Amino acid sequence: MVELSDTIYIVGGDPLHWAEYGRVAWDGGIPPEFRPDVTPRAEALSQRDPRWKSAILGFSSYSIGAQGCALTCAAMIARLVNPALYPVALQDLLKPAGGFWQANLNWATVPRVVPGLTFDGITNWEHGGADVDAIIAHLEQHPLILWIDYTPGGGQQSHFVLGLEYLPDFEDIVIADPWDGYTGRLLFRYGLTGWTLARAIYGMRPLYQTEIAHIAAASYIAQTIPDAFDDFPEPYKGKQTRVIE
Repeated sequence: MVELSDTIYIVGGDPLHWAEYGRVAWDGGIPPEFRPDVTPRAEALSQRDPRWKSAILGFSSYSIGAQGCALTCAAMIARLVNPALYPVALQDLLKPAGGFWQANLNWATVPRVVPGLTFDGITNWEHGGADVDAIIAHLEQHPLILWIDYTPGGGQQSHFVLGLEYLPDFEDIVIADPWDGYTGRLLFRYGLTGWTLARAIYGMRPLYQTEIAHIAAASYIAQTIPDAFDDFPEPYKGKQTRVIE
């Protein structure tokens, strides 16, 4: 059940001609009456794209094409709030801000250099099954970066992919794989016979958009709703307002 908050977010223009409005709940969601679909859609990127595959990764001797899966996943998320932030552009922001230790990405630095993003911390399950319910809960709200094994069944080779959607009929997740831009089922590519998501996933890195309200409104800003204040559903009347230009 969605809890009421004290703020209504309004996208407006000049003159007062409201295009869309929506109330933000404590959990960052927006009630269905305000939007048909606001789930952010990340574009799959490949770390081996010729535009950046040869660039040096962080402060290392590796290239983005060879070891840049984490950076490329972060770029897929960053581009949801700033479409210019392809891997090299994002790296240029991260390096002077402490965003790398050699080739390793400091995840917490990403929202510091990309306004509009939030990072909820590192969660690992190296010594036990992944919490699939927690993963699904994230995927219902936003894409989710997942830590998996690039060579399932062999020695651990850390790899990151971007989870896009949970498929209950298959008990699987649609991923965007930064290795080559593949979009498809996680277990089809990174699972062995009999494996479940709990077995195949070793961790998650919840990096996601903060201002979901703005995204929701922009998704169908062409709709014009004159005198929007008079049209609020009864539970939302009398709340404070904030205009998003």
